[in-house]
Amino acid sequence: KGEIQLPVYRSFYLDKLLKDIKEVDKNDEYKKTVRGLRKENIDEEIELPQNLNATLRYYQKTGFKWLKILDNYKFGGILADDMGLGKTIQIISIILDYVQNEEPSQKRPSIVISPSSLSLNWQSEANKFAPTLKTMVIKGTLKERKEKIEQIQD
Repeated sequence: KGEIQLPVYRSFYLDKLLKDIKEVDKNDEYKKTVRGLRKENIDEEIELPQNLNATLRYYQKTGFKWLKILDNYKFGGILADDMGLGKTIQIISIILDYVQNEEPSQKRPSIVISPSSLSLNWQSEANKFAPTLKTMVIKGTLKERKEKIEQIQD
């Protein structure tokens, strides 16, 4: 008996609740959103970024595409998988995609927060798989870290 509006992140849940109810009209935007979030409909049109020096495995491509879909809907997400399955390369791919698709005036730094024991590994992997990305590891004394943070826009 009316119309409701809801945050996009509630669409998938609402669709589950309304699954067997036929009296509800869903507008095209809602249907498109729900269809786009279904894992079997992960957009095959989503392409990996250019300048990525890696061949991703099928499940890594799926992870990349899933993260892109979450981003398209302004959702947050967590990439959690067993060690050694390529989370780092998936995130490097996402960052590279951002950099390649942002308007020059909109470019912003990205930050990867990791245990200090992995920070140089992250930088090494980024340099290896996405050499066009500029990277910086923020480490050292408080003064050294502050100086690096002040240079982050560069």
